[in-house]
Amino acid sequence: MLAWLSPVKAWNLGFMFLRPLGLVLLACSPFLVLAQTKLWVSTAGNDAWNGLASVRDAAGNGPKATLIGARNEIRRLKSLGQLSNAGVVVTVRPGRYRMYTPLDLTASDGGLSNAKVTYQSEVQNGAILDGSKQIYSWKPMANRVKMESVAASVRPYVYQADLRANYIREVGRMRHVAPNFTIQPEWAELFFNENRMNLARWPNAGGAFMTGNGTGNGWPTPTLKAELSTLRTPSYTRHSNFETDTDYWVRGNFNERLFVQFQERVTWINKSSNDLRYAIEDGNTMDRARAAAYYPENLGRFTLVNSLWELDEPGEYYFDRQDLLLYFYPPAAIGSATTRVSMNKSCLINVVGSKYVVIQGFLVEGSRQNGINVVASQSVLVRGNQVRNVGGTGIYVFGGANVTVGSNIVHHTGETGIHIEGGNRSAMTRCNNLAVNNYIHHAGQVQPYYRPGLRIAGYGLTARGNEIAYHRHQAIHYFGNELLIEQNRIHHAVQDALDSAAIYCGDGDWTTRGNVIRYNYLSDIQEGRAGYHIVHGIYMDDMNSSTNVYGNIFRNVEQPIQIGGGHGNSANWNVFVDCNGGVRIDDRGIAAPQSWIDDFFRLAENVPWRSNAWRTKYPEVYETLTNGQHRWPSGNSIVGNISLRNWENDKVGGIYELWGVNKNAPSSILVFDKNIGTLADQFVDEKKGNFTPKPGSQAAANKFPPLIATTMGVKKDAFIDPSTWQN
Repeated sequence: MLAWLSPVKAWNLGFMFLRPLGLVLLACSPFLVLAQTKLWVSTAGNDAWNGLASVRDAAGNGPKATLIGARNEIRRLKSLGQLSNAGVVVTVRPGRYRMYTPLDLTASDGGLSNAKVTYQSEVQNGAILDGSKQIYSWKPMANRVKMESVAASVRPYVYQADLRANYIREVGRMRHVAPNFTIQPEWAELFFNENRMNLARWPNAGGAFMTGNGTGNGWPTPTLKAELSTLRTPSYTRHSNFETDTDYWVRGNFNERLFVQFQERVTWINKSSNDLRYAIEDGNTMDRARAAAYYPENLGRFTLVNSLWELDEPGEYYFDRQDLLLYFYPPAAIGSATTRVSMNKSCLINVVGSKYVVIQGFLVEGSRQNGINVVASQSVLVRGNQVRNVGGTGIYVFGGANVTVGSNIVHHTGETGIHIEGGNRSAMTRCNNLAVNNYIHHAGQVQPYYRPGLRIAGYGLTARGNEIAYHRHQAIHYFGNELLIEQNRIHHAVQDALDSAAIYCGDGDWTTRGNVIRYNYLSDIQEGRAGYHIVHGIYMDDMNSSTNVYGNIFRNVEQPIQIGGGHGNSANWNVFVDCNGGVRIDDRGIAAPQSWIDDFFRLAENVPWRSNAWRTKYPEVYETLTNGQHRWPSGNSIVGNISLRNWENDKVGGIYELWGVNKNAPSSILVFDKNIGTLADQFVDEKKGNFTPKPGSQAAANKFPPLIATTMGVKKDAFIDPSTWQN
């Protein structure tokens, strides 16, 4: 009788008719199913079973064997009209699930706002989604020709594995990598007891420094000089792109840019003249940042990788791509250890164009590229997962809206930890994508530079309450408009770079507006490459504009805040404890060459800043770019900051330093007020992170807002517990 109505209307109408009789309506049409559809996946399952039980039962019900099998069952039930209108839950039992192709979820695999489709691990991180293959058979190194390449003292400790015998038919090819080159790694990596091992390399630590421009250095044949006397790899000339047994590569920076890393193929080594040449292949072959140029004040640094001759330290390995053999110097006894080779050439979970999907509680590892992708999707929740040991980005969100990445632990990724992007700057459309309560550490293990712990970009995104630590470069990289970065705990970032920051925006765009960085706790951010260049806590680089930095705690940060010549930035009501300086502002735009300024105008054309909508929302953009004052660092403010025990208290009370900007600049350029530089204690208990002003203190008189360090960072919930990693 009610089949022609929607399930919800049918239920309401049927219940209205039967309620006087005290009856409960269980179903009133073939399309009405009230309870959630529940499916199970188990390593003991079979994709031919129906998935309706966690174990095989007498009625013939039993779990699926794969997530793909469960997804296909959902599609089948939906096509038959037998799917619950209360949603679907796929529960995956503990175990290791080999995933050499991703779980693809498309528009047809999504749910509704009140009927989500959930894929969850039964036990937190107990279901392991693994894109790798395990090496089971090892034997001592036996290839006599290859043995000659390895130092005699090391040979007894080197093992080899026949990859074909371990069902591995390829390990991918190495290729060019650059900070602005987005094609992700496709070559395999080796993991020993869940730890990433190192390609055989020279030198083993620290890198080799350039000593000059090499013989014949030019474009496109960049050649560098370095002291090569300890390099075991012999002199070499590459004759063909088909060579596989001498596939040497260099990773590093080859000029003054000590905040980038390129990976380039070696074409010539001359040890007698200390020359090394590399090729310009793939990517942007016109990018002169890839050139070799010697700067005595900023020495380029590099590592030679993928040479069997350099297999001389525990934890190093080498793939013989020609004979498909793996040579490995294990860091511990290999007999009882687990060794895996990453195999999946894509991500492991791929949500594209879908809605109302939940991905919850998995341990994701072993992909050569990303762990979890969410692309052009709506209202997706990625929660409580651990993502590790992937070649690309741990969790990657691009486009869509209302995507939340929360309470995940992401670590030891090859590139970025978590990337969230979305919204439309031109149309000023928010996406409301959110990264919240995640712990991200040791990201960027293969490509460290411009692969931050967390990247947010676009229009209307938030990064809240995350802890981000132990990064060679940036903890957070942001770009766009209406971005909110708040309550994050950041420490031990920028450990091996210069001219960068823990929180960084450096895309050189006057049209970035409405960004807020507040209530974050930054600590232990010091110059990782001693003697080279300063590093910052927060840096609005290259004329970036309109970021409001307030209410942040900086402790033991070399240079807390840098305003790089942009407009309308503020650094207000922050506290600097045991830091070197406070706020630095410069006027780099005034002396900049016209070509540099022209580039900024070209970037501004990416948005319709002349339109009525943009002029209404961001009137200062139009005014600045048309009044002839675009070179000036106008409209910036430094108000209400407090500096305790500053290392350089000669800098205007330890609060700010002006580079090129007159200290008596008019208020249209700089507002400076109510700042305190002091050795005296102003707070209730700053040692324990309680920055509430003491009654009667100057901070209280200035109405400095109370800042509590313990409110910043990850909070314990059902999926994550900071006490397991914090002291």
